[in-house]
Amino acid sequence: MNFIMNLKRRLCMSNNKLKKSAIFFRNYLESQDYLKLLQFDLIQLLDSSGFFYGFDYSLKGRYKTPQSIIEKIDRKGYKEIQQLTDLMGVSIVCKSQEDVPKIQNIINEHFKCVEISDYYTHTPKSGYTALHMDIKYKKMPVEIQIKDTLSKIKQKYIHDRIYKSDLENKEMVNAIFVQKIDEIFSNRKISSIDQTLSARDIKKLDKELSYYPHKKPKIVASAQFEEAIEL
Repeated sequence: MNFIMNLKRRLCMSNNKLKKSAIFFRNYLESQDYLKLLQFDLIQLLDSSGFFYGFDYSLKGRYKTPQSIIEKIDRKGYKEIQQLTDLMGVSIVCKSQEDVPKIQNIINEHFKCVEISDYYTHTPKSGYTALHMDIKYKKMPVEIQIKDTLSKIKQKYIHDRIYKSDLENKEMVNAIFVQKIDEIFSNRKISSIDQTLSARDIKKLDKELSYYPHKKPKIVASAQFEEAIEL
């Protein structure tokens, strides 16, 4: 109930909207069981369509915690909790980019798709590539992300080394290192969904990354610091 009251303050909800949000949250709690069912259904569908779980693709599910729901509402400036389309999420990683539209078609045939964001066709400057599908499963919003193994490899390196860093011009650096990883795999076959960069690859990329400038730390004047301590 504290979660619902927190939502009411952030969304300036009327009592009627509060009631709807309480029902929505109750359904969300039930969705944690739905997520397991959805994962099972997806594995059954894909396996019956010629994809083999653990060999041709991997599949993981997640659901947003109450805290992450609040944070996203604040960050996006949502007015209603129903604007959230990713209370539950499933990530599917397949071997090749050619498999992405095949898996998309299988999902389209069996679930109501609300929206599709194709970052393979419309790739942002950061170089992020994936296909996002917003679907309805037992009336709950679910985001399914489909990506190939090479995209997963690139995104892991960028997330671990660039996104979490204090580098300047991160978007530009992202794009450069996406291209560098593409070059590494231009003559290397993706043979497994578990394939990663080698230790040698990472060492080389890290060395090149070290030449890019970092943001300078902010210097706090001693007088300001002393004043802050007193407060």
